[in-house]
Amino acid sequence: MSLGWKYLIELAFVWAMISAVVVVGADQGWNRWITVPSAIAGAAIVLFVLWACIPRAGESIEEIR
Repeated sequence: MSLGWKYLIELAFVWAMISAVVVVGADQGWNRWITVPSAIAGAAIVLFVLWACIPRAGESIEEIR
């Protein structure tokens, strides 16, 4: 369960983002050699931020009431 919540959902968001950028770029006639690396770089930044938000072992989690 932890694998899905901590990693697979984030990877699904990143994959959807990359796919959307590549499809929109192809429809708009953007240069594929610029679009794909830019989408991957942007996805890496998003993935880093998402993984930074995952609580680590021993880290206390505050609940919002």
